[in-house]
Amino acid sequence: MNKGIIWMLHLIESDSPRSNKCPLYRNLAVPPQKLEEFITASRERGYEFVSMKTFLEHKADDKEHKDIVITIDDGARNVYTEGFELFKRLNVPFVFYVATALIEKGFRDCPYAELDGMAILADKTIEKNGNFNRYFKTFKRIKRFLPFLNGPAIMRLMFGKGIDFDRYRRETICSVAELKEMSDSGLCEIGSHTHDHVHIDRVKNKDAELDESIKRIEEWTGKKCDSFSYPYGHVNDAALEKVRARFSSATKDVVYPPFIVTDESDNHKLPRVICTRDSDIDALAPRIDSLT
Repeated sequence: MNKGIIWMLHLIESDSPRSNKCPLYRNLAVPPQKLEEFITASRERGYEFVSMKTFLEHKADDKEHKDIVITIDDGARNVYTEGFELFKRLNVPFVFYVATALIEKGFRDCPYAELDGMAILADKTIEKNGNFNRYFKTFKRIKRFLPFLNGPAIMRLMFGKGIDFDRYRRETICSVAELKEMSDSGLCEIGSHTHDHVHIDRVKNKDAELDESIKRIEEWTGKKCDSFSYPYGHVNDAALEKVRARFSSATKDVVYPPFIVTDESDNHKLPRVICTRDSDIDALAPRIDSLT
């Protein structure tokens, strides 16, 4: 039986005041040095890092493979500034699932404080000696009760005026040119993570969320958008039907084992193991003799 592992990351970032002060931010930010250690240890255990296309081809054949695919969600710029050089140096392919509205506008219309919004909350935590988790919960609570407010409006309610939202977007979120450069390298596949980073199982406009994302990614990269990642890991039958009609593969995070992909796994509900700085290598790359 063929077996493989799919990793899920969000941020590739060296330690900073944000990661040192804010537990949630720190949990999502994997330092490039730590990621290199994980990659090296996995290769020593006999794993090969492959593209999603190769992963699916190996999954379908009758040979034994021990593959790992690295996937990264959302659209953080540090994937380009800190991760891309690492992947090039180690010759490691990866899939970068981006929420296209975040690339274009930042978190202005996103229901949660993603990426640039999270960086703002982290900086306000440091500035005010506050509590990051409390700020994050407050943001979500306001959005839930006042859904007509966009991200910047909520931040102004919480902290007042004076936040340079455009600067945060430029510094924190990948540009179209950076996505194109990574795509052109041959190592990076740009996949869809919806347009507005929504719970695709809950929204009514599933077709628009998926099609808007596909359209932009294909315009930006000049390549077919063939992979999808469910935001927040949520999927139901209605969403699955829409995703299956558009993509060759789709990934979701899972809370409990097994994280291993086998030849029997649904290509549109592929499980992933979350990769953080504190991840156990036995979860990221189980010893081959334990899988047989």
